[in-house]
Amino acid sequence: MRKAPLAAAVALSFCSSGLLGQAVTLPEPSPQASVSQTIGITDVTVVYHRPSVLKREIWGKLVPYGFNDLGFGTSKAAPWRAGANENTLVTFQHDVTVAGGSLKAGNCGLSMALSPDGTVTVIFSRDTGLWGSFFYDQSHDALRVTVKWEDAPFRELLTYDFTEVTKDSAVLALSWEKKRIPIPIKVDTNAVVVASLKQELHSSRGFQY
Repeated sequence: MRKAPLAAAVALSFCSSGLLGQAVTLPEPSPQASVSQTIGITDVTVVYHRPSVLKREIWGKLVPYGFNDLGFGTSKAAPWRAGANENTLVTFQHDVTVAGGSLKAGNCGLSMALSPDGTVTVIFSRDTGLWGSFFYDQSHDALRVTVKWEDAPFRELLTYDFTEVTKDSAVLALSWEKKRIPIPIKVDTNAVVVASLKQELHSSRGFQY
């Protein structure tokens, strides 16, 4: 008569072990967000995590200036991950020009290195699966450009948004605390449209048109 309770206890212990070994889903202190903008016919998307200020000193403290040895990982000169948790990802549907530099279509990890004088080095990397920038490798950079930060109204949550949108351009900006970091993006929309039309007119769409 005692075998049934014993069997149940053993089964429960196996169940409990299995449950403890599984990942659980809980709210993140820095929740994930995304923002997209179409420039002409080119989609640009940013996926990132949003830390809060929480009365902390951000620039030069929580976000140290320059490139730093973070005390973990392989990078001895790591930039800021430009967000929280996994590195911020930017996807360009077509080739673009960012702050005067050419960048091919595709996914890029986005990071930044800030200077006290307001200069910001914006880095687009071919590494897209990093946690933070602990394993940042400069040899994997796809593009580095320099922009200037601006003073801005207070923003508790780190936010990316698009402004000054035209057929051929937009400004992607990071806003947090009392700083705004604008990154100008340009697209050769006429060339992109011509290439798109050539492709589409050779397909069923051309016959339907």
